[in-house]
Amino acid sequence: MQTMETMTEPTPADLFPQTTVSRTELTPVSFLRRTAALYPDKIAVVHGGRRFTWTEHLERVDRLASALRGAGLRKHDRVSIPC
Repeated sequence: MQTMETMTEPTPADLFPQTTVSRTELTPVSFLRRTAALYPDKIAVVHGGRRFTWTEHLERVDRLASALRGAGLRKHDRVSIPC
């Protein structure tokens, strides 16, 4: 009797194995990009009645970064966001 192997989603460890030779620094930006690549359609942010997937969240972050660069901000500039 043959058994059929079940298909499972790869885990982050499968996609990004850690070895002593290859390690990537995990910054907020690299975390966001890796998570969007691994889980593009999973919910990342819930605010009120709105929900954003990891892909949508990454797109919004990229648009904000682009707008800040367009306003003249450069690397290491400080930004205050009033709440």
